[in-house]
Order: sequence, then structure tokens, then C-alpha cells
Amino acid sequence: MGIRLSGGQARLTPGSPTPWREAPAALADLIVTNPPFNATSTRAPYDTWLFDPPPAHNDNYAWLQHVLASLAPGGKAGVVMPNRAAASDDDREQRLRQHMLDTGTVEFIVALPRQLFAPTRVAAMLWGLRAPGTRPGDDVLFLEVHGRGQVSGQQRILTTAEISTVVACLEQWRACPADLTGPTCVTYEGVSARAVPRTELAQHGYSLDPADHLAARTAPDRPASTPHRPIRMLEEQLWLAERADAKVQDISVDPGVTTVGDHPPGWSTVPLKELCDLQSGPSHQTARRLRDTERGLGLVAPRDLVDRRVRTDTTRRIHPEQTDGMSRFTLRENDILFVRTGTVGPLARVDAAQQGWLLGTNLMRLRAHDGVDPAYLLAVLSARAAQSWIARRAQSATAIPSISTSTLGSLRLPRPPLSEQQRIGAVLTDLDNQIIAHRALADAADRLRTDLADHLTTGLLTTTELR
Repeated sequence: MGIRLSGGQARLTPGSPTPWREAPAALADLIVTNPPFNATSTRAPYDTWLFDPPPAHNDNYAWLQHVLASLAPGGKAGVVMPNRAAASDDDREQRLRQHMLDTGTVEFIVALPRQLFAPTRVAAMLWGLRAPGTRPGDDVLFLEVHGRGQVSGQQRILTTAEISTVVACLEQWRACPADLTGPTCVTYEGVSARAVPRTELAQHGYSLDPADHLAARTAPDRPASTPHRPIRMLEEQLWLAERADAKVQDISVDPGVTTVGDHPPGWSTVPLKELCDLQSGPSHQTARRLRDTERGLGLVAPRDLVDRRVRTDTTRRIHPEQTDGMSRFTLRENDILFVRTGTVGPLARVDAAQQGWLLGTNLMRLRAHDGVDPAYLLAVLSARAAQSWIARRAQSATAIPSISTSTLGSLRLPRPPLSEQQRIGAVLTDLDNQIIAHRALADAADRLRTDLADHLTTGLLTTTELR
């Protein structure tokens, strides 16, 4: 269908959800297929199978056997299968995998990243099969695509580089099997590969899951330099956390001169639209047209808003030349970002590192007017009263929680004099910096703990007696 829709020539014929019940009309030299994942059909007594009847709970091995039965001598096939088919503990499926391995019909398995298919998040693998009767290979090549790759919206897309690397690994193995055969895997850019002997596959219960055979890629390297006291590896984070703590220790507050519901002299209550300009992010259609790149302008998404800051390690990057007509979505330092759809309410303040980046879909940009302190704007919108109002209004909008710029702009907020705004903003900024510093310390301690677990449990490091 894709060929026909692209203007090519192809012959379309009716198909069947259970094609194995009929003999193949013609044997094929090459089959490429993406059958339904984990579908179920009723077994018929007259069904014939290349190896054994598959289990009744799904058709995965019915499709695999049908594909093999449809190959001409010397033919090959590429079949997309759900991950569970490679290592299920069902006795029948395990025996079928054994039959396929013993007859040499499995040439390679490629573990694919999640979210490749828009309708489902089920993880998938590509099975490379050979026609029965082909001289059985001694090994099966396992590959895993594990790089960050390219994401468009919520869908992962295999990059040209990833596809080329997988093809190169396969061609290299076919030309010189010894290059990829061994106890450890070979890691290329974003792809790991290893050829596994059939005898080893038998020891793993005939599992065809690359996770069982490429674990060596996560094996730790010998540590280059680990101090006798591992705590020294946290010195920088500890120092930054201590500095942040010291700033917070200097904070002092006094009882106010008002009761709840009143305002001090010089304060007023105004709608948010009098404090800032509000701009919604681009549409999903516009964002989908943008092409990703490893280096480029950041397109901020809701997931990038953490602890009232914008994370840079998860941000989607787009080519700068694609920004024509998107100037109204450009970010400046001290802009406030607000999640307007889905989990409505999280906020973040743009810093100098995100200057010139773009506002993403499902976000709203708030740009403070003259006489309004951006840190105060962040503070008053993150207060419980504002967050409660936002949550109630977002829930009443549509089936998916959301809030428009006009609705948010009507939110009435206290406006103190600029000098008081700046004092409030400075205090809460110090607290945010403390949270960020301790979060970084906790993350560093977690990484240290993981590294020590790797190295201590493999004997690369040893412990001294505890006192």
C-alpha cells in the first residue's frame, strides 16, 4: 500500500488474518512483514505447521512459521515481533524457538527502541529469518539500538545513522563472523552487536532476547581513578550544596501587618494579564514539521520543566533554519514557562542558557511587564492559592485538563510594590537554588552508589574493613 500511495507499481491482493490455513500461493525470495502483535485466533484441526502448533493465547509463532513456510529455498525474511515473543516462558513457544534455532532459520535479532509505532508503545524486535533447509549457522547475531535517536512529538524515529550502523554490522558479520563473535559485545555509535553460539542460546533456555546476550555492554570498565574515600568524588556537589544552605540560613521573615485576605498598604489585586504578556506554544502540526538535530535550538516541552528550572539534557533540538515564522515563540532570559495542557500548572524560569530557544507545544510563555519582577511572577503563580485556582479551571475545560491564555490571564493575583516583589523573588530563588543543589548532590550520590555497586560486585574494587 505504501508503494502504491507513493506512485509506484504494486499488485494488491486480499489477505487473511489466518493465512497459515492455506498453502502459500507462491513461494517468495524475500518477505517483509509487520503482523498483528499478540493477536489471537481459534486453532483449526486441519491447520498444518512447519514445526509444532503454536499456543492458543497468541498468533506470534503462527505468523513466524507461516513466513518460513512461504519462503523459497534460499529466501530470507524480516518480521517485526513484540518483545515477548523472543523470550516468553511458554513451553510451546520455547520448543518452537528451539526448532527454529536447530534448523538455522534465525539469522539475526534487532532490539528496537520503544515508541516506534504511533498506535502502540509495545516494544518490538526485528527478526531476520532464513528459509528452512539453509545450512544452519553456528551463531545468531544480536543487535540493540540504544542511542537517544530522534523523537517527533511522542514517536521515536530511527535515524539514518542508526539504520546504516545496523546494516553495516550485519554485513560485517556476514563477511567476517569472527569480528562479532566472542564473550563480549561490540558497541558502535548507538548500536551494540554480538554473535552468540547456538550452544550458549540453549543454556539460556533458547531465549532470543538481546537483553540476555548483550548484557556485557553494561559491564563496568575498570575505574580509572577512584579515591580511597569515595566521598571525595562528591566534594564539588557538597560545596555547592553548602553554599546554597548558607544563603538560605540568612533568610529572615517577620510577622506581616495584615490578616488573611487583606493586603498591606501599597499592595493591589490585579488580573495576571496586567502583570505579563501571555503566549501559547505552537500547534502540534507545526511542531511535527520541525526536523530534529543533535545540535540546534531547544524546543522546550513540559517534561523539561523540573524544580522551576528548564532541564537541558532532555530537550528536543531542531535545526535553526526551520524557525522562520516562529519568532513569536522565542524565549528570553527570565521568561516564565507554564504547562497549559495535560498536567497543568508546573512552572519554570528561563535562564541565560535557554536564550533564543523556542516555546514548545502544550506550554505557555509569560513575559513580565516593566515594573514586575520575573522571580516574583514565578513565586506568586507557584503559591497554593494560584495553583488551586488553575487546577479547578483546567479540570472544567475539556476531557483533557487545559487552560487558555484568556482564562489564565483572568487569574487575580496580589501585586506588591516592585521593591517587595524583588525581596520575595530573591528569597524564593535562594530556596529554589538550594533544592537544585541538593537534587544534584543526591543524583551524584546515586551515580556514585551505582558505580560502586558495579565495581565492588565484580571485584574491580574491594572494600576495607569497616570501623
